[in-house]
Amino acid sequence: MKQSVKLLLLVVLYSAQLVKAQDSVTDVDDIADYPYAAFIDDQYSHYSGNGAIISNTHVITTASAISPAPSVMINVYVGNAVMHTGTRFKPKNIQKHPKYNFTPLEYNVAIITINGTFKGLPNVKPISIRTTAFRNPVNCFSVGWGVYSNFSITPMPRRVNYQLVTDQACAAKRGPQPTTIQCASALKGSGYFLIGGNPFVCGNQLYGIQRVMSTSYTYFTNDQPIDLFVKLTAASIQDFVFSIIPKPKHVDCH
Repeated sequence: MKQSVKLLLLVVLYSAQLVKAQDSVTDVDDIADYPYAAFIDDQYSHYSGNGAIISNTHVITTASAISPAPSVMINVYVGNAVMHTGTRFKPKNIQKHPKYNFTPLEYNVAIITINGTFKGLPNVKPISIRTTAFRNPVNCFSVGWGVYSNFSITPMPRRVNYQLVTDQACAAKRGPQPTTIQCASALKGSGYFLIGGNPFVCGNQLYGIQRVMSTSYTYFTNDQPIDLFVKLTAASIQDFVFSIIPKPKHVDCH
């Protein structure tokens, strides 16, 4: 009997530690866990951004993270968790959504085509894009560089856990949002995003990218505010993305 009680207590303690670990903001030491993460350095505007590798030659990010700089002024780093390291690529082409509007940050998406290929590089792998919206609340996360948390910022990426929220719940706190915006609530932790374009992953698929302006920060706190992401399942976003890369043939679950 005593042994059963002791075992039960151990299970409860382990579960509590697991929940705490899942709900916290965590540092990323090994980029192999997130091989699709890319760091984008804009030398023209001295502004940086994050992105997600979506094919062997393409990175998706926010249009607001890319200034009108010549492609030669932009570097894309992959395959290493330390900022400004790893394998560096120059863009061959940069395409912003034709309806992108800086003021409301609607249609805030861009695709970088690199000179070269990611194929065969260690710790580098594309992530598939989700093509249909989830019907129920789902646990997700964002990952990227430039996350200020616990009174510090590091040259390493950080992961922030989220849960999708309905359009109605989002409108109640943030006001009505465009159809190209996905709302999500931070589960725990506090800080803010210095740069945008962080991959937003749900069910091991790319569901969005962090929408942050270069002139303002996006905060998250223990009060679980609602943050905004570019919704990659929106029809107008998918029309743009899949005019550049092939649309996946897989069928989304859930």
